Amino acid sequence: MIQRHKGGESVVSLCKEYGVSRNILYRWLNRYEETGQESIEALASRRPRGEEHYRYVPEAPGLILNLVTAHPKYGNIEISRVLEETAGRHILGPTAVHNFLHSMQLSTYEQRVAYARTQAVPIPKAA
Repeated sequence: MIQRHKGGESVVSLCKEYGVSRNILYRWLNRYEETGQESIEALASRRPRGEEHYRYVPEAPGLILNLVTAHPKYGNIEISRVLEETAGRHILGPTAVHNFLHSMQLSTYEQRVAYARTQAVPIPKAA
């Protein structure tokens, strides 16, 4: 991004393309001017993401999907509350649940109902 900006591309177009705020890009540009490329790479890779993050809870996705299957009407606040009650400890807050549901394309009631229907166990017919 920095090289492209130095080549004449606008800050706004770069930020839109890479999905970062202008403040972040300007911070990187200032740091690059002060310390060079190594510092920029360290800044970009410093924050652990996903499974490497210290607050990652490996059982959370399965628990959330089980709750969605059983109770598709629950939104992110209810799911967060039930997770905490079930586990006896804080698992994920409503925002993290919302982000997970959004990433799984389950953020709307209709999407959760459709998902719950696909996960429902069919009842065997009596012979």
